[in-house]
Amino acid sequence: MLRTVFNEFDVNKDGTLSVIELEQMLLKLQIRCERSFLAELLGKFDRNKNGVIEFEEFVHYIIHNPYKC
Repeated sequence: MLRTVFNEFDVNKDGTLSVIELEQMLLKLQIRCERSFLAELLGKFDRNKNGVIEFEEFVHYIIHNPYKC
């Protein structure tokens, strides 16, 4: 199920979520936020600090750290 959700928001199908794709995901969920918050949120997911969210990072955040920001 998590793979399906991740793939839905991976618009360019490169296997990662960029800050723009993260923004689109939040908009679809009707959550509006400033770009600075998006960068911070991406940083919370991005454990290897390569500037994008990979599927394994997405799963780790959702499963192991669902309430930590």
